[in-house]
Amino acid sequence: MKKFLSIIKKYCSEHTDTVLFIITSVISLSAIIYFVLNGNQNLGNYDAVARLNISRKIIDSLTPGVGQLGGVWLPFPQILMTPLVRIDYLWHTGLAGAIVSGTSFVFGAVYLQKTAYLLTKNIQASLLVWFMFIANINILFLQTMALSEMFFMMCLIMILYFLTKWVESQSLVHFLSAAFFVMLITLTRYEGYFVLVGSALAVLIICIQSYWKEGWQKIEGMVLLYLTVAGLGVVLWCIYCFLFYNDPLHWLHLYSEGKMQVSTATQSVLDTNAPVFEVTGFSLATAFTTYSDAILWTNGKITTFLGIFGFLTLLFVAGKNLWRKKSIRKYVPLLIISVALFGFLVYGYQKGFIPPMDLPPTLIPVEARKSFTIYSDSNIRYGIILAPCIILLAGFAASRGRLLYFIVIILFGVQIFANAYRPQSLQYSLPILWPYSTVAGVQAFTVLYDQGLILISANAHEDFMFQAKLPYDRFIYEGSRDYWTESLNNPAKYAEWVIFDDDIQGDTVNYFLTPEARGILDAKFDLLYNNDGFQIYRLRETAIK
Repeated sequence: MKKFLSIIKKYCSEHTDTVLFIITSVISLSAIIYFVLNGNQNLGNYDAVARLNISRKIIDSLTPGVGQLGGVWLPFPQILMTPLVRIDYLWHTGLAGAIVSGTSFVFGAVYLQKTAYLLTKNIQASLLVWFMFIANINILFLQTMALSEMFFMMCLIMILYFLTKWVESQSLVHFLSAAFFVMLITLTRYEGYFVLVGSALAVLIICIQSYWKEGWQKIEGMVLLYLTVAGLGVVLWCIYCFLFYNDPLHWLHLYSEGKMQVSTATQSVLDTNAPVFEVTGFSLATAFTTYSDAILWTNGKITTFLGIFGFLTLLFVAGKNLWRKKSIRKYVPLLIISVALFGFLVYGYQKGFIPPMDLPPTLIPVEARKSFTIYSDSNIRYGIILAPCIILLAGFAASRGRLLYFIVIILFGVQIFANAYRPQSLQYSLPILWPYSTVAGVQAFTVLYDQGLILISANAHEDFMFQAKLPYDRFIYEGSRDYWTESLNNPAKYAEWVIFDDDIQGDTVNYFLTPEARGILDAKFDLLYNNDGFQIYRLRETAIK
């Protein structure tokens, strides 16, 4: 028995990455099965459903193609899901998104451990970092969903890993790999633009320290090479926006001056006349406090404070090394990117680029919901994207001594125990926040529907369209180009059904229907369903051409 255990121990020590890949994959799959079987909770967030739908519309709509990616959300997660949503089962169950997010979770967890080892050269501390990542209930939940957070975190981890590895190896492959993942992260979430700035600054600092004696030309060449690859994602997105919206900075104009506009792959009328939803800016102090609270709630209070302690410890170690004229290059990527990402996110929230968050979040009982588009603050998840940096910093603190290592283990154990015993005390649980519920009116509509096109606002009713489980070439929505614009003036021209809600902000059918169109609606359609403003109209048989 002892010989067998020694063989297992030797194998695990020699094949740590393989063992962690296997264990993490099992954990990921188990979480996906649990949340799917526990009431389809992997579909409990509106944005997750919307991303699945965007992927599906590329291949299944009245006007299929890459233009269905729209001009608001960055496209890469939706592109990754497109081959998977061809299969109806993977689309309707949300497993198409779980495959992308779950794979990102597995690679992210393993490479977070590898990054921690590069920073600390301490296998126990790096394994603790891995455990802290996979034990976060919110991360486990997000990796089951078709959201962009998990892929973003994986890219962030890869950037930190390859930049740190580059410092150690001076390999051009590691250098360009870091730049490649920056390119991907800038095609995933706009927070990736902040990572681009932070990583470029880190590369500049490291190049100055490494190549100062070789002259400024070497430094300039390395930085330009990095920016050429890393900035390609931003360039590609601007080209896309120019091709489909005649404005390379379409995405920037949507978020500028604290305003959010409706924008999909549609027509120019929406670009100029779209309803504008004001997002009030905050004072810098309020923004700092609110975003810090979001970090505390999503990452866990103890984990966050351990990360802050680790950050101070890292600053102390870096300062001591500078005093002793030792290199601090391997610490630069984590320090600079962490500060840049946090600082820019606070600034973004202060300017209103990030939607408002109500903290602490309050739960809305399922029975009180009109649909699952209405839930207590989903925007709190913005705090989770700093998790890799926070956990790495906590692991760095744990690596500084045996006593600190055990203190970190004990404190994190307290958080896990508290989360199991009282889930809302030290960390807010997104699975509790986002239960899945059926949209009002879906069942009534599926009973009534027999054939014909349906005019509906995808901007407000992605959940309804998803739960109706109809092919998307049955829907006329903002991305249907001429079908959409012409239907807003004459809904009877193409559609046999008109669905809108006059009580939901962002319902573009309700907003854009012209007076003439409303006259046609009254004259040629029958109101078959009305529930608190949610209305379903059917074209009369006598009016069918």
